[in-house]
Amino acid sequence: MYQVQVALDDEVEYWTTVYENYGGDGGLDTIRLDMFPPTARYVKVYAFGRATEFGYSIHELEVYG
Repeated sequence: MYQVQVALDDEVEYWTTVYENYGGDGGLDTIRLDMFPPTARYVKVYAFGRATEFGYSIHELEVYG
């Protein structure tokens, strides 16, 4: 389970969730985020539920703008 969040300013005080996944299978996820502002400065993945006892693994994260 995870969320993709963006921040628009240098303070990164306020994060906006632009995608949520509550039933992932641990495979490849390709997410198009055409709806969030192109001026988003920071992107983060907020993981809050593990599928296994081994924890979280992000092997690669690519952001295109």
